Amino acid sequence: MPFTPDTPFPKNSGDPIRSKDWNDVANAVIALFGKFNQAAGHQHTGTAEDAAQIQQGGIANNAVAEAKIQNSAVSEVKLRDLAVTTAKIQDGAVTSTKLAAGVIPPGIGVVVAKGLQHNQSIPVPTGFARSECIFYAAIKWLNIDTTAPTTTNVYSCTVDEAGKLTIDPSGRVVAMGLAIARKGGWA
Repeated sequence: MPFTPDTPFPKNSGDPIRSKDWNDVANAVIALFGKFNQAAGHQHTGTAEDAAQIQQGGIANNAVAEAKIQNSAVSEVKLRDLAVTTAKIQDGAVTSTKLAAGVIPPGIGVVVAKGLQHNQSIPVPTGFARSECIFYAAIKWLNIDTTAPTTTNVYSCTVDEAGKLTIDPSGRVVAMGLAIARKGGWA
């Protein structure tokens, strides 16, 4: 929207203002105000049609909302070393689909089972065989018998090489299980 008045320009004191000059100025002002859309605002692209770009020092803290940042706009190059800390990442915000290829090796699989009982087996990660897994189990909760003072409250939870749990006494313990798989096994 650059505006260049007709000659003679610049005008001197006492020069007449022609109707065309007046209309050109009025149209330029109307076009300028058209850039300031009250609903949408205006842009600072730095081009002749928009306002100058805003430098970093001209942006107030917390002024840029997440919704205004385009997807993929923030790259590794744009982040300062150690700028993103664990405390800045919301719980559950980073899913496996958000991890870069190679962060978790493709030949590794993990499954966590949260509520297993006696004689149940820990599931195997998708795409792996039971023979490619290492299994771990731990007691999640106990139901301690306090009604019989002679009852010995000793509880155990073990898992065999196939991922099957043995819980003693059965029915009084719920366990958690973990299967970690590696293509080709761990031998």
